[in-house]
Amino acid sequence: MPGKRPGLDLRTIAVASVLLVAVPMVALLLWSSRHLQAAAGEDAAAHARAVAEVVARRHSQLVADARGLLLALGQMPQLTEDAAHCDGMLERLLAARPGYTNLGVIGVDGRVVCSALPFERGLNLGDRAYFRDAVDSDGFVAGVYQVGRITGVPGINFGYPVRDQGGRLRSVVFAAVGTDWLPELVDPDVLPAGATVTVVDNHLQVLAHFPPGAGSGALLAASPILDADIRKHPDGGSFTVLGPHEVEWRYTYVPLGGLTLAEAPYLLLGLPPDALQAQLVPFTRYQLFTVVAALVALAVFAWLMVHRLVLRPTRRLSLAASRLAEGERGVRLPESRHVIELAVMSDAFNRMATQVDGAVRAFQVLSAGNRSLLREYDEERLLQAMCEVVVEEGGYRYAWVAYISQSGIQQVAGAGDDGGFAAYLQSRWQTVVEHQTPTIRALTSGEPVAQQFLGQGTPQDMYQTAASRGLHAGLVLPLKVDGQVIGCLTIYAGEPDAFLAREQLLLAELADDLSFGIANVRLRERQRQAEARLRQLAYFDAVTGLPNRGRFLDQLATVAGNRRQVAILVVELHNYWEVATALGHACGDEFLQLVAERLRSQEDGQVARLAQSEFVLRLDTADESAACHCADRVLAALASPAVLSVLSVDIDASVGVAVGGAERGERLLQAARLAAREAATGHGRVLLAAPQPDDAWHDRLRLAVDLRTAIDARTVRVQLQPQVDLHSGQVCAMEALARWWHPQHGELAPTRFIGLAERTGLIRGLTRTVLQTVCEQAAQRTAAGQAVLMAAGGLRDGSFGVGDF
Repeated sequence: MPGKRPGLDLRTIAVASVLLVAVPMVALLLWSSRHLQAAAGEDAAAHARAVAEVVARRHSQLVADARGLLLALGQMPQLTEDAAHCDGMLERLLAARPGYTNLGVIGVDGRVVCSALPFERGLNLGDRAYFRDAVDSDGFVAGVYQVGRITGVPGINFGYPVRDQGGRLRSVVFAAVGTDWLPELVDPDVLPAGATVTVVDNHLQVLAHFPPGAGSGALLAASPILDADIRKHPDGGSFTVLGPHEVEWRYTYVPLGGLTLAEAPYLLLGLPPDALQAQLVPFTRYQLFTVVAALVALAVFAWLMVHRLVLRPTRRLSLAASRLAEGERGVRLPESRHVIELAVMSDAFNRMATQVDGAVRAFQVLSAGNRSLLREYDEERLLQAMCEVVVEEGGYRYAWVAYISQSGIQQVAGAGDDGGFAAYLQSRWQTVVEHQTPTIRALTSGEPVAQQFLGQGTPQDMYQTAASRGLHAGLVLPLKVDGQVIGCLTIYAGEPDAFLAREQLLLAELADDLSFGIANVRLRERQRQAEARLRQLAYFDAVTGLPNRGRFLDQLATVAGNRRQVAILVVELHNYWEVATALGHACGDEFLQLVAERLRSQEDGQVARLAQSEFVLRLDTADESAACHCADRVLAALASPAVLSVLSVDIDASVGVAVGGAERGERLLQAARLAAREAATGHGRVLLAAPQPDDAWHDRLRLAVDLRTAIDARTVRVQLQPQVDLHSGQVCAMEALARWWHPQHGELAPTRFIGLAERTGLIRGLTRTVLQTVCEQAAQRTAAGQAVLMAAGGLRDGSFGVGDF
């Protein structure tokens, strides 16, 4: 505890002043008691009016304080983001403001979101007048005095609407003030004898009465008269009423300040004037002169004494408090050396100013930091912006962010001037770990750690080094992402009394917000990478990295918008499946990658992969000869073997070319694919598709369907062509020939449908049908005693290979 301070205390001054005034006053009162009593009675009545006005002004100050508090709460978006966090924050604010009974937030539906006092979830305050007024207004509103549903005590509620940038209502913050302030504002020693103080609401319901019970009967009788008098004189007045025991009471009423007359409660001061009036008698001039002269002389002496010892230090304290209330930081009072109480008040004010300074700058940092969280989407820029906010908005000496690495900690952002102390710590990381400095304690415990650097350092003089570089206090705030400590935000101040409890709480909230921002930035980066991966998978081939069919067609559609002529070259690899089957899919992928690299080297146009063994090139040209020349270059690029990791493999490829308008991209692509397959059976390996292939495609498709039907129905006939031995003239064998009579086209040559069967995969079914028919005929001839050799083979003329049937 602090030691006893030298000087006079207020009690001694008060006693001395009273004695100086009382001694002559006793003589005067003994000489003229009746006259002095009458004067005292009138003075008491006038003083009662002054007391009522003082209480009303203090009530105005209370309303102004509530307005400022709600405006500050309205600027804190975190009040509606987390109900549990909001309850805790409001509970701490309520504990720091004893004049309030509750603080809370109401949602747009009227239900209580959070409250400093426990409340029933789902409680609806939408019918309260202050809530409705706040919803309909853009600023501070006040309700009427009524019993609170959460507090259970009478009081007045103030509300303030919180709106977003678009002007839409987000919530209503409210503050409840009870009526227990009345005994604290009214000093019974300054009230006239027998006086009462009463607060009534605008419905004349008694909210508070002081002293309890005194004059209550007269007050009940005064209600009708008071109601009528207020209607005539709402801004204040006086009236007289006859109370119990025929005692006449005189009441003076004034509206409490800070509210409109329609909402304001009234303060009543009651005096039994009969008791005072009975003592009043006319003053004589001599008595009046004597009393006035004595009082003036004593008042002058008391004024000089009180002004020197009390008023001047008090005025200095009041001025400093006003400057602090206006937001001026750094306001401090010199030490008072004469009056003990004033010295204690000066010390208390200086401590409060220090705490307010820390809380205000922490609030500024928190507000600016939240704006940075909304603006920055890059982790490095976010960390740097947060460090700059701490230094520029908070006025701290230095701020830096370090992440934990395998070798210790690594600084990733910083702002301000620390004289190289951060680098000093990083270079002595092992010593930092051994001596459990604030940084290590914060990283290992996950809790904020504050430290004053007063020169009492470790054996390595770390704290002395910090103090010598102008750093007298530090706060280490751990940063957590997904429940793990990833690093810390360290703040240094040049004042040793920085980082008091309230300031630490606000800065710890800043660190939590920064951790949340880091997690969001990393989440957005992972989402961006995932989206890029999905786009890659959607539009590009995973093996070769080339655009896929969908990407190729999209780009072709873009070209089609310009009505341009293009050439489509489809490259088909005929031995890909042999490579993949014989050497494995890994070698098959390697084979495709080598082919893709060679196709990329052709700078004439865009390259894409259509399917497993198909590639496509797009040339912006309408010249068929140029397109075919490019196809020849492609085959030349693929002529040399592909050198795989296990062996070298030849590249068996053919190229189909289709030229036309880009708006017919799908048809050109299909024509080029068919041409590439047909080119595989030719000699040049390059085939130009017909200019108008639509009819040929449809005819070929219909003919393939009809051939499948004929094979299934076994309507494909087999004719036996005899083979004669020239020496004997006898039939020595039979050659089986496939013949097909089409219902619409008549007899079709084998050259027309055998090749179609090979390209469409129907050759196996055709072969099986012919063989079954030949076997049946051979069995019939054998049974008839006409056994003969029969030959069958897959030749273009419709004959089938040799066999003994």
